Amino acid sequence: LMKALVRIYNLTTHDDIINIRNVVSNYEGILACEINLNKKEVNIVYDSLSVSIDEIITSIENVGYMVI
Repeated sequence: LMKALVRIYNLTTHDDIINIRNVVSNYEGILACEINLNKKEVNIVYDSLSVSIDEIITSIENVGYMVI
């Protein structure tokens, strides 16, 4: 299993949390997704055989978020 910390510049509202969780949870192989609004961070635990962190980041960016 892999862990990743993704920082998102424009993570500011509860709706952003819902949007990001929906995008990330669409992937098979996501075991955990914890979002911290104050720190603008997303902690993801995933199975690297099923999904890559690059795929996850791209999908977050595709819905309008800026990964930093």
